Amino acid sequence: VTVGGLPLLQQEFDVGGRRLHVVCPRDPDEVLDRYIAAGTDGDPYWTRVWPSAIALAVELLRRPELVQGRRVADLGGVLGACCCCAVALGRV
Repeated sequence: VTVGGLPLLQQEFDVGGRRLHVVCPRDPDEVLDRYIAAGTDGDPYWTRVWPSAIALAVELLRRPELVQGRRVADLGGVLGACCCCAVALGRV
C-alpha cells in the first residue's frame, strides 16, 4: 500500500495485553529524502513508534486513574500510541 507514492507498512505492538496496529512509512530515509528534495525542514523521527511511547501507553493502560476525568493530548508522541490507549480507555 502506498500514499502519495510513499510505501507504507503496518507495525504491531503488544501494549498491556492489547495489540496496537500502526500504519507508517516503510522507509524513514525516503521521508528524509522527500524533505530534502522539497527544500523543507523536517526529520523522519515521527515515522516510528518510539519505545518510550510504548512504555507510556502500557503505563496508561495499567494505571487508567492517571487520565481519569482529564482530557488527554498526545503531543510529540510520534504516531499517537499513547493517544490510542487513552481512546481505548475512553479518556479523550
